[in-house]
Amino acid sequence: MKKHLIEAGLFFLLAPLLGNTFQSIDPRNRYFRIPTQVIDSLNESKSNLSHSLTIQATHRCFLRFTMSLTNSALQGKLIDYSGDPLQKTMEGYIMVSPRQQERVLSSGQTMSLRWTYPARYLLESNFVELRVNIYEDEYATDFVGVILGFRLAVFHPKDWAIVGSGSIRRDSSYGIALRYPEYSGLQEWSTDYENCFIHYENPWQNVLPLSSVRFRSRDYDGFPHRLTYSNAYLQLNNDEGDFSIGEPHHNAISRWRIFRLSLAEAGDGYYASFRLQDEYAVSIDGRYMKKASERTERDVLTHALYLPPVKTGEAKTYSFRLFVEKAGEYRLDSFHWDFTLDKDKNYFGSLPNSDYAVEVS
Repeated sequence: MKKHLIEAGLFFLLAPLLGNTFQSIDPRNRYFRIPTQVIDSLNESKSNLSHSLTIQATHRCFLRFTMSLTNSALQGKLIDYSGDPLQKTMEGYIMVSPRQQERVLSSGQTMSLRWTYPARYLLESNFVELRVNIYEDEYATDFVGVILGFRLAVFHPKDWAIVGSGSIRRDSSYGIALRYPEYSGLQEWSTDYENCFIHYENPWQNVLPLSSVRFRSRDYDGFPHRLTYSNAYLQLNNDEGDFSIGEPHHNAISRWRIFRLSLAEAGDGYYASFRLQDEYAVSIDGRYMKKASERTERDVLTHALYLPPVKTGEAKTYSFRLFVEKAGEYRLDSFHWDFTLDKDKNYFGSLPNSDYAVEVS
């Protein structure tokens, strides 16, 4: 937990300034709450500068806010255009001063705290500090203080290459599930994957083994979720025209074929596998696929990809890449999985190269 506190930038945990971990005995510390909200990082263009935070009163109270931005360039410097005499922060860029958004709230009433990051002073890594002074009413002079903080970084989307089993995650959290007075979610967002092997041989029943490859997401609290994404497809590289299904593509150098994918129902732990998005027809022996509209009464419908048979004495290597676009944290990342498959026999067919052929004399 200590590692996550440092990385996410939650700090100032000394009473009577209440942080996100320790609870003071002063009941005023619980006069308001922050329902769980995800605080986004900055995007690459730094265009998402305006943000807001919902605050809900649990008792009648009067709240004053100070929100400041600090980074290595602002250390020891104070930039404050508010002219607010109640502003006591001595470092950073003041985004909200005490009198700008002060509010009296009745029990159950909510407000939206709004701020804008200063584009001119932003670096790749920053910290945001939120001070809340809590008064019993607008006439009170004594208060208790709460200080919350979080890391603010610039998020750069990536295309991740995956292999084996593991997780796609950055070295530190770029977002946070901020809440108060409960713990904030400080873990790194991750995409978990299983069984992404780089090589296969003669898959069982000629079926491409997509159903054994599983994916899921985990949020800032570490809880699993069904994988979310915008687009997923399987690409057959160096297409030689073996398939009459899928979408053919080519350039001046190579040819490839694309099969659109969809995610099957989530199973244990929210893991789910990809399958062909469209339904196809396949011969009952699993040797030949065609469009569903061309199905005969002896064909079966499937969302799996069956490989074509090989001729006796031949061996064939297929090269695939599975693409998943706009997935992961903020749905801005992509990832891909490269694998090859060797095939030198059939499960049904003629005797010399089939496991299930029967010779009749």
